Formats: sequence, C-alpha cells, structure tokens
Amino acid sequence: MADKPKNTELTDEYAESIVIASLITNPKWLEKVDLDIKDFTLKEYQNIFRSIITLQQEDEAIDEDSVTKKVGQDNVWAISKAMSSLITDEDCPHYSFIVKDLSRKRQIVEVINNAMGSIYSPENTSEQIADAIRLTIEEIKYPSDTSRFVSFPRVEIYNSDPPAYVITVKPINKDAFSIICTSPELDQPKAMKRKIREKGKMNPILPKKYDALIHHLVKMAKVVQTSKDTSEDEILCSHIREWLKSVPEARTIEDLDFGYYSKDGYNWFKSNTLLKYIKKEKIVIRGLFPQTLEPKLKNKSIKHKQHRVGGKPVWLFGLPHKFFEIEEEGPIEDDQLTMESLKKSDMDWLENE
Repeated sequence: MADKPKNTELTDEYAESIVIASLITNPKWLEKVDLDIKDFTLKEYQNIFRSIITLQQEDEAIDEDSVTKKVGQDNVWAISKAMSSLITDEDCPHYSFIVKDLSRKRQIVEVINNAMGSIYSPENTSEQIADAIRLTIEEIKYPSDTSRFVSFPRVEIYNSDPPAYVITVKPINKDAFSIICTSPELDQPKAMKRKIREKGKMNPILPKKYDALIHHLVKMAKVVQTSKDTSEDEILCSHIREWLKSVPEARTIEDLDFGYYSKDGYNWFKSNTLLKYIKKEKIVIRGLFPQTLEPKLKNKSIKHKQHRVGGKPVWLFGLPHKFFEIEEEGPIEDDQLTMESLKKSDMDWLENE
C-alpha cells in the first residue's frame, strides 16, 4: 500500500472553503468556532473572514449579499468558490478544527525554523534556545483562546453627570464580561481597547469604522436613570432593583434561595442569590466575589443582620419598599441610598422569626 502523501504546505483550501461558506450560510457558528484571520492561508478568505466579523460587530445581517458588499469586488470570486463547495454547514466544527490545527502546525514550524537559524550562532547557548522554543510553544493553547474579535450584545447608559456606559463584551469562544466607559473614553478607540484588554486579558480587534460602532452602541443602549456621578455602588443598587423585580417573593424566611422576603415594609434577601444573578447577567462590578459582596453591601449602609436559616448563620440584607419606587418617584436622594433612617426596631422581627 502506498503511503498517504504528506501535506508539506500545511494548508487545506477545501476546509477553509467549507468554514467560510458555513459562516456565511449560518452565522451562529461564529459563537462555536475558534478562529482568527491568520488561521486562513488564502488572502481572499482572510478578507472575507474579517468582513464577517466586522458585520457581526456592527450588528448587521450576515449573508452572501452583505458579505459580498462588505468585502469588495476583488474577493467575490472567492465567495463563489467557497459557496460552491458547501453541502451542509453542520460540518463547520470539524473543518474549523482542521483549519485551526494546521495553523498551529505552521506556528510550530516557524518556531523550529527560527531556532535552526540561531542554533549555530556562538552567542546563543543551548539553554537560551531551548527556553525560547519552550516559551513560544507554550503560547499555543489547547483549546486556543487567541481570537481577538469581540461583539457587544448589551449596553446600558447611566444617565449621570457625566454619563457612564456599561458595555457587555463578548469574545469569540469565551465568556462575556462588562466594562464601564465615560463619554470621553467612548470617543477614543485606544481607551476602549485598554479597558477590554485589562478586563478580558486580551488585545481586541475593533471595527475599522469605529464611529459607526459607537453610533450603533448608543442607539441600542438602555437608559438607566441616576443622579450624581455614577459609581459602581450605584450600579450595584440599580441591579438590586432589577433583580428583585425578576424573582419571586418568598413565603417564609426559610425560603430565600431564589427570591426575597417582604416584612414590615422591607424586602430582605441573601447575598448569594444576588451574586448568582450578577454572574448570570455578566455584570461588571470590580472585586465582586462571595467574600467581598457582603462587605460591599454593609459599606453601602444597607441594613443587615445575621440570622439562622436552616440552622446555619446567614447575613440578611434589607431595603425599604421606597428603594424600589425611586424610578417612578424621581431622582435618588442620599437618604434613600444610605438607608440610615432604619431603626433597630425594624430588625427585631428577625430575632424571633
């Protein structure tokens, strides 16, 4: 039996064609595959993939017509070639793995070639060359999280002075996270990239038409009414309101794992149920972990008291009903946020509950 010919060029044009056509036919695969521009060897496919990502970032429709318009006439033949290769887009994960794996192999070959170029130099010791190879190889991660493209599925504007924007960032094949930008920062691509880099541990690629992106984000944003300078504590208070609107009211204090308990004009809740909501919604509040949420709530002067639930000591936090009527009543006043008017007698019911 003859040996199978070796792919000495480390490319698979057919696999690249199937992936490109699948992404055009069914853009849902963008959330499932882990690819970057450099993973494609055909220049035209690189241009097409870049255009698909740009359309996603701009929240525009992704189909053959929109991609053709975005990529330009010089690349139309490559779109036709890719589409003619496609039988079903269900094979996209399989062929995207092939494209990614060949890209990794090309990276390894590049590392080896660079090492061979320096191995005969007397200035380089064997240890230095080995360390350089080791460090470079370790950057090739399995599974890879190297894709630098991001989309922005959710934006909130906190109507303060100055306005603040809470922007949800979704990298390809990674969990979403949120950043907070002021209006001046939103006008600067470098500021936006820095915030994404610091929060998401990645160096993002933003659309070339940055002004169009910002116009889209502002247009889709949900306005949240606040007063004074927006802070992360105010954002926390706003999300407490949103959370308590979405969860059921518990019948007894023993049933607080999913909602809140209303007693004597106050809503009482456990910190871990709020934290689950914040994590689920990918809300960014720096330093918010189980061990830091309770101190943050206490520092906010939201009244709190330790109570035994199911035989275990648990911190409960209480807010008066008027706290949840702020949006209808008008601007937030300082005493509404600090809850300093609560008296010890308001907590007495916990002692005998």
